[in-house]
Amino acid sequence: QELGTQLFGSMESHAGSVETSVLYSLNNNYRKTGQKSISNPSFVQKPNTSFSTHTTEQIGKHGIVAKSPKVIIDTAKGKRVFDRMVEYLTREAKRILTL
Repeated sequence: QELGTQLFGSMESHAGSVETSVLYSLNNNYRKTGQKSISNPSFVQKPNTSFSTHTTEQIGKHGIVAKSPKVIIDTAKGKRVFDRMVEYLTREAKRILTL
């Protein structure tokens, strides 16, 4: 999550720029579209709190939970995030196996 925030500039909960970029970097069918962004029409700026909840209606029909009216798709950044995730999970699996 730290690298995703660093690369994309904001923290998101679901289906925002980080997750969408990872998905597009892994799936050639998405990559072929050449799509660079997705509109987040149900974006609502909410106050930043340590704990907040959202109703289904607030999240919207697209399920995007991100603080931006637009999801940016960058497959190179998505690949970097995915590679970092694989490195972390591999390291943790090895650590657990040695317990």
